[in-house]
Amino acid sequence: MTTIDRLERDGHITVIENLGESLVFRIGSLPTQVTAWAILADGKVGARVDHAILTPLQAGAYWVNDTYDWGGTSGAIEAAIRPMVRFYNAAVSAGHPPEAAWLVRIP
Repeated sequence: MTTIDRLERDGHITVIENLGESLVFRIGSLPTQVTAWAILADGKVGARVDHAILTPLQAGAYWVNDTYDWGGTSGAIEAAIRPMVRFYNAAVSAGHPPEAAWLVRIP
């Protein structure tokens, strides 16, 4: 079972579409669809997302745009999703009601 499967099983994300090299998903109860995709640069597989997350607990918005070698396409996409889920869960656990405004489109 992959990290993405576990995140979905545990209710942290809802997968809308998984094309292998990209993943469209929702985080928790947020209505916004986020896309993460693998990129190849300088012989390394990295990831990008189309939204940043900014919860009340964060000093600044967080997103992945990284060409570090994550060990393949699925590893790169998982690396993009995990921190976003952690920020979401931390804010909800601290008592903040989820808000669509937490996800900010990256131009």
